[in-house]
Amino acid sequence: MKKNLFCTILLFLFLSVYSVDAYQQIDENTAVSNQEQQEDLADDSVMALNPEKGVVVRGVTDVLQANHESFFPITIADDSFSKQVDAVLHNIDSDSVMRVVTEYGQQDIDLFVNTDMIHDHVGKINFNRDFPQNFEISADVTVRDVYPKSRGGCYVSFSEKGMTNNADAAEYYFVADGQNVMLYYKTVGSSSGKVFPVGTVSEMPVKISIMHLTGQVFFWVNDVCVGQYHDGKNGSFRLSYGALTYADGETACCSFDNLLIRKVGGK
Repeated sequence: MKKNLFCTILLFLFLSVYSVDAYQQIDENTAVSNQEQQEDLADDSVMALNPEKGVVVRGVTDVLQANHESFFPITIADDSFSKQVDAVLHNIDSDSVMRVVTEYGQQDIDLFVNTDMIHDHVGKINFNRDFPQNFEISADVTVRDVYPKSRGGCYVSFSEKGMTNNADAAEYYFVADGQNVMLYYKTVGSSSGKVFPVGTVSEMPVKISIMHLTGQVFFWVNDVCVGQYHDGKNGSFRLSYGALTYADGETACCSFDNLLIRKVGGK
C-alpha cells in the first residue's frame, strides 16, 4: 500500500511540476483548431483537446505508460469473455434497442436505432462493482458495422457517479468508428454531445484505453497516447463500455475482448 501511494504521489508531483514548467498556455481569445494546435506545438507534446487548460509534454505520458501497472496496481476487472452467454435484448428507450451476446471469446454489442435526427443514442454496459477516482480502462475493439458510415462507434467511457440526479454531470466516451478515434463528450441532460477527433485507425481489432489521474485524462490507441484532456474532476466515476450512434446514426455493431480495469490503491 505504501509503495502504491508513493507511486501515485510521485506522478502527481510530476504532473504538477510540468503544469508550471512544461505546459504551453494558449490565449483563449485565439481560435486555434486541434489540427493547427498540433502543428504549432513542439514534437514532444501530446494533443490537448482543451488546450486552454495546458498541454502535457510527451515525457509525462512515457512515464505513465512505462509504469502504469505501478500507478494502477489493483485490478477490478479482467475479462476475456471466455464464458458463453446467450443473446439478450435491452430496450434502451422508445427509439433504440441493444443486443448483447458473448460467444467465441468475445462480447458482441449491437445497437439499433430509429433515428429522430436530434438525439444521440448510447447502448451501455456499466461496471457497478467499484467507482474509482483514478483508473485505467481498456479493451480490444472490433467495429463490425456503423451505418451511416462514421455516425457512431464502439467505446470505453467514464461518467460522474450519481449522474442521474444531475443534468450537468459529465460523460466521456473514447470512441472508435472503424476509421477514426475520438473523444465524445456530453452532459447527462443534453440530447447530443461534442466530438473531438484525435486520430485514425487502419486495422481491427484496435486497443482503446483511458487513464484518469489527478484531474487529467489520457487517451491511448494500441498503447500510444493520442490525446489529453483536463477535466479537473476527482470522481468517483462510473466506468462502462458499449456502442453509440450520433443523431443521424442508425446502427453500431461492436465486438469487445480483453476488457481490463485497474485503479489506484484506496479509491
